[in-house]
Amino acid sequence: MHHVREGRLNDKDAIKALVDANRRITTREIGLRLNLSNSTVYDHLKGLGLSSKLDVWVPHVLTERNLCRRIDVCDSLLKRHEKDPFLKRIITEGEKGHGAKKMNWLKPFPKPIFTKKR
Repeated sequence: MHHVREGRLNDKDAIKALVDANRRITTREIGLRLNLSNSTVYDHLKGLGLSSKLDVWVPHVLTERNLCRRIDVCDSLLKRHEKDPFLKRIITEGEKGHGAKKMNWLKPFPKPIFTKKR
């Protein structure tokens, strides 16, 4: 069983306050401000149910509201795709730009002519 040292009881609260104020704060910045190691900060963030996605601390578990919203968005995108297959256009139009970056082969250099030394 882990025993928390006196004075460290508020680390989680302090970390949560820093993250609430700035969702883009790094574990290094938090550690420097609170005099904690990176791994301790990360463990506390994980304990708070937060994970870093695209450098933003977000809840690891979706709230019911967020989950319903995600389902609604997916459903509307699928219905839209049934009427107009826009996903295929996005993929194929993105591939068109790659043609400009084709590799060009150089023409072979002529073989050198060797002559005997005199």
